[in-house]
Amino acid sequence: LRRIVRGLSASARVLPGGSSVSGAQLFVLRQIDAAPGLSIGELAARTLAGQSTVSEVVARLVERRLVARRASALDARQSQLTLTAEIEKARGG
Repeated sequence: LRRIVRGLSASARVLPGGSSVSGAQLFVLRQIDAAPGLSIGELAARTLAGQSTVSEVVARLVERRLVARRASALDARQSQLTLTAEIEKARGG
């Protein structure tokens, strides 16, 4: 499993809009697309990765404005993750 994760992290993918993302970032984007509003903990469970690893990947995606992190309405200590309009541009849509 670690070899697979390392391979995903090292590989890069190009979205149709020309923006490149790592395999790990692409995997996280797909998970968020499938279930908008996930928390970091939920995303970590879905990806079978540690929270700190997922948090780093998400931070890079937030920095690139592909993912939005918003405080949960139920618990302000928890963030909910959603895709942004920028991802549609990066996808070519």
